[in-house]
Amino acid sequence: MATTIHNPGSGPAGAGTFTGKHSPCRCWRKTPWAASITCTRNRPFFNLYGYLLYTLFGARFLEALHWGDIALSAATVAMLYSTARRITGRGGLAWAIGLLYALNVDIYLYHAESFYTLLTTFWIMAAVFCLAQALPAPTGPARAPVAWLLGFVLVLTLLILTRSLYHLLLLAGALPFAAVLAGARWRRVLLLGGLISLLAVGWYAKNWGEFGFFGSSSWSGANLWKIARQGYTAEDFEELAAQGVIDPFVRDNPGEFYPPSHFANQGYARTSTVPVLAQDDYHNINYPAISQRYGENALRLIRHHPRHYLGTVHRAYSLFNCPTATSYARLTWEAEKIPLHTRLYTRYLYGQALTERLERWLGLAPGALCSVQALAFPLVLGVYGVAAIRTCGAGLAALAGPLARRRCNFRRLCYDHIHIRGFDMAGVRREHAL
Repeated sequence: MATTIHNPGSGPAGAGTFTGKHSPCRCWRKTPWAASITCTRNRPFFNLYGYLLYTLFGARFLEALHWGDIALSAATVAMLYSTARRITGRGGLAWAIGLLYALNVDIYLYHAESFYTLLTTFWIMAAVFCLAQALPAPTGPARAPVAWLLGFVLVLTLLILTRSLYHLLLLAGALPFAAVLAGARWRRVLLLGGLISLLAVGWYAKNWGEFGFFGSSSWSGANLWKIARQGYTAEDFEELAAQGVIDPFVRDNPGEFYPPSHFANQGYARTSTVPVLAQDDYHNINYPAISQRYGENALRLIRHHPRHYLGTVHRAYSLFNCPTATSYARLTWEAEKIPLHTRLYTRYLYGQALTERLERWLGLAPGALCSVQALAFPLVLGVYGVAAIRTCGAGLAALAGPLARRRCNFRRLCYDHIHIRGFDMAGVRREHAL
């Protein structure tokens, strides 16, 4: 299929950018380190990845990204096959799973999009792959679990530094989990894994100290508002502002992704001599404060009507599970070039033909399920979680061994100490009596 590479950052709001999520290329030319690390607030790994491609390939960096995405997809398929084979112990089933993913129409469509989707997918699959290697297989023991568990922590750290959807809290759960799986070698995993996670902690701390928010992206507040405001009308916002639930600021500016110049007469008019912070885009020096204000209003709106927010989250989850070919406007025009491939995957392998019947039978709104992935994802996650918990029990048993021995040694030491002190005191009493 001949592919035209689409750059979402090439429109009016982000002209000259690698993507809308990257620092502008013109800023890379002027101040490469500032544009990639020191003066940006968003996903340093993704910025570094883009800067590397731009440095190596210049004006052809979009083509380099396209071939890089193909390589990432191939590596993802290989890890998926290896993981499926290790977990199931069945080569034929593993081949089928890998082939279904390799021919997924969404992968081909995202090859035409200069975005972080395939890189994020690669990190997620790499995390699952490392975890699978560390767990005992049906046909044998775990393979060097400490090295694989540290790889698991490293990949999650890079995932956090690639996309802000994955928060630092992910490591707060993953690091103790990896330590438990390590059994008797839990200290090594906890220490080295903690050092690895400092990459993400440091980025959060840098943003907190420099821009006043503790996160990986200054857009987090605006993104939260984007979800929280769904389903509300202008009349609803008028009423909520009158009740004091939201500020007049968001009532008058309900759309969160206006250019920063839109807010210049509303108190957000800071300037900067650093090129990447001076552009009229979402890297602008004023945008962290703008996004924070949207985030504060989003939290107040969620607390005011939590059920509405949960319904919005459910709709967002359903949309997340919809095939890209039919739900992502930027790529539907590419999907039209391969109609048979698209129909095979969306209607039958994604199961939209089945979920549409289920929606009618259950009385759900159209698109509430969107694909069988909406049902299969929590099921697979649950099965994998049960397997991990069972292995985690073995890890706890291995961990309890040295702790029990230490407790016994401590008791023996206390007993010996008390026995010696008692013997000495008895001798002193006898001498005193004489």
